[in-house]
Formats: sequence, structure tokens, C-alpha cells
Amino acid sequence: EGDGECGTDQRLDNCNNAANQGADIYRLCPELEVLDAADCPEEVDTIPDCTTLGLQFGDLCAGDGECGTSQSLNNCGDADVYRVGGPTPSPTSARPTPSPAETACFDSDAWFKNNDPSKDCAWVAAFSPERCDARGWDGLFAYQMCHAACGTCPSACDADDDATWHRSGDSTRDCAWAAEAYKVRCTRLSDDGTPAFHACPYACRVCAWCDDVDADEWHLENDEAKNCLWVAEASGIRCNKWGVDGAGELQLAFQACPNACRVCSNYGACEDDDEWYKANEETPDKNCDWVGAVPFPEGLDDPNRCTARGWDGRFAFEACRTACQTCG
Repeated sequence: EGDGECGTDQRLDNCNNAANQGADIYRLCPELEVLDAADCPEEVDTIPDCTTLGLQFGDLCAGDGECGTSQSLNNCGDADVYRVGGPTPSPTSARPTPSPAETACFDSDAWFKNNDPSKDCAWVAAFSPERCDARGWDGLFAYQMCHAACGTCPSACDADDDATWHRSGDSTRDCAWAAEAYKVRCTRLSDDGTPAFHACPYACRVCAWCDDVDADEWHLENDEAKNCLWVAEASGIRCNKWGVDGAGELQLAFQACPNACRVCSNYGACEDDDEWYKANEETPDKNCDWVGAVPFPEGLDDPNRCTARGWDGRFAFEACRTACQTCG
């Protein structure tokens, strides 16, 4: 309700009824930016409206003319999809990646469900894992901050992701699928009700698993807000992006952001996958050997083989770890 502050009108009286006699009511709109078509999610029907309360930085929302949105943008099929902008959250708001030796299991004292400080990790624990998909005030899910409550303790991450897990009703949507957009997919359930964050701890980034640290100063050229945290939110489409390091030198996201792109040097076998080859090739000639011949471009116009997408959906830097030097 307005009363002259923040540019509101004291005489608007747009809600004049028994409950609100001459009230000046405004709609609170988030800061929005048009979503790049390349970042469109597979499922747009479940995206909330841009007037939904509690939207956080980085969330996607669907516009329909409200809050300055378009009714005919159609950037994601027939949908008009935006990303909530505003000040970039500080990287320190996220839980620091623990060392591989860490075994402590704790619930965050600072986390609570968005817009309701009474719903903290104790509230999550009272009805876990159903409440572990609650999003917090800081944009992080309960399963990321309430480790004891949700069973996502670092010490539990001593095995690979479950190769048999997949989203209910779709065997193609496995842990690798969850990893590509973990912020929205790791709360999905399997046929037996197992959430992705339990079956896919590596994909969902709830493990003490990475020896490598993402570069604090790397970001897309001319856009400092799009850093390694931004890459991690949609690693399936952003790890092949060019950016600049602290010295202004060009560097690919997967090189600067190993944690975000899931190419930690200590994870998995340090070898090239003999079965990988570039997608849309009639013969598998463009394999890891082909990648290794010219793995690293020196500039934007040079061949960029480590970011080639394979027949199985993986980038070369994920499958050709020796060729692309993404292992210890």
C-alpha cells in the first residue's frame, strides 16, 4: 500500500471497498531481464508468473504483460520467459565447498524458507525429505543448507551418482540430466519417491567432492554478474561460454569453473572415453583423439573442440578428460 513514498500516489484510491476504504494498492514487480533463448528450460508450463511473491535473484518467471513484460516475446517457444535480476548475490551467501576430508554434518543456523523465518532447518527436519525442496531466502534449497535434516551430509558422498536413478516416468532424465540445471531439477523424484539430491549427490552439488576452486574473478566479458555461480545454475548450456579472467585474458568457463562444470580433477577416472564422439556425425571419427589434436583454442574464432557436444549429450571436456586436461 502506498502513501506517497517511493513515488506512490496518496489519492489513487484504486481499492475502495468494505475492506479497503480508499486504499492505494500497488503491485510489487521484480527487476526482470529477458531470458536468452539458449537458456530456455525444457519445461515452461511450470514456470511461475512474474508477479509471484518470493521470486529470488536468478529465478525464471513467465510474463503476460504485467510488470512491463511482453505478451508476444515468444523467446521460449510460445512463452515469454524472464529471469529475475537485481543486485548479484554475494558468492559468500552460498555454502563453501568443504574439503574432501570434511565429515562434519550440520544444519545452517542462518537458513530459513523464503518469507518465513520461523521455517528453519528444524522445521525441515520435522517433515523430511518432503520439505527439503523448500527454497530459502538466499535462493538455496533446504537440501543444500540443512544437511543433517535432509540427509545430504558431506560424509555420505563417498560414491558416484546412482546410475539407475531417473525422474519418475522418464528413464532418459537421469543424474546427468539433473546436473545440467541442478537448481530446478534436483528436487525431482524417481518412481519410488527418491529425490535427485539423494541419488545424485555429485550432480546436485551436495558433496565434499571437489579439490578445485572456481575462479572468483572469471566472468563473461562485459558482464561481471555472469560468473561461475551463474555458470553452475545451468551448467549444461553455459560451461562452453567464453569469459575473461582477472587479468582480462580469454578463458572458457569449464577451465575457470571446474566446480560449477563438474570437471573436478579428483573425480572419476583420468582417461578419455573410447565411446564418445561428436554428435551428428555419420561415423565416429571425431572422437577424443580428434579433440586432443586441437583441444584449446586461442581465441573466439579458433577451433573449439573441447566444447563439442557428443552423441550422448556430454561435452568433450566431460568425456575426453585427458585430451581436455580436466583431471589430475
